Amino acid sequence: MKIVLKVLLIYLLLQIGNTQTCLESKKLDETCGSYCFKVVKQLLGHTNSLQKQVNGQESELKKETLERFANMEQQLRSLKEDIEKPKQNLNEETVKEFQKLYEKIGSKYYYIERQHKINWFAAVHKCHEHGSHLASIQNQQEFNALGPKLKGDHYWIDINDLGHKGVYRSHTTGQATPYFNWYNGEPNNNGHERCVALEERGQPTVQMNDQDCTALNLFVCELFEK
Repeated sequence: MKIVLKVLLIYLLLQIGNTQTCLESKKLDETCGSYCFKVVKQLLGHTNSLQKQVNGQESELKKETLERFANMEQQLRSLKEDIEKPKQNLNEETVKEFQKLYEKIGSKYYYIERQHKINWFAAVHKCHEHGSHLASIQNQQEFNALGPKLKGDHYWIDINDLGHKGVYRSHTTGQATPYFNWYNGEPNNNGHERCVALEERGQPTVQMNDQDCTALNLFVCELFEK
């Protein structure tokens, strides 16, 4: 707008400079006032016309831009739905197939991994991936039911003291662990031993031991209670 006013002023000065009548007349103010009004009126009319055209173009451009963004947003939403739908179906099918491997032991359903050893964090993720969680033993009855099924190796369960050393909690509930069955001298918090596994050390059944969470063990998953 400043540029337009400057152009108008220059144009006006040139027109006035070329008019001998305005320079020679004793009635300079009156003559120039009438003349200038006509010139400025024409220029202002032209300027207003241009401004309306610009405003109209800006409005159309804004409308077109908004329509394009709306169209792009809809396409992205549709694309996301197309991607998520088969992914969701695949996950549901995988969970159903995986959960067929669970067996009822005592009052709960467990999956006991007997081949692939992974660290505690990966075990947590693996169970969650298939709609379950690391085994969360609540009492002596559950321990007595599950223990005999675990032979000759180490198995991750959900107990850990990662939040505060020496304060053991269930990863599943976030609550203090209600039941322990430690080996003698355990937990000893040796080094970085912050996660708990069930181990068999030549005894009739397994017992609990704290281990480094990055150690590679088998694991036990438990279905969420319905």
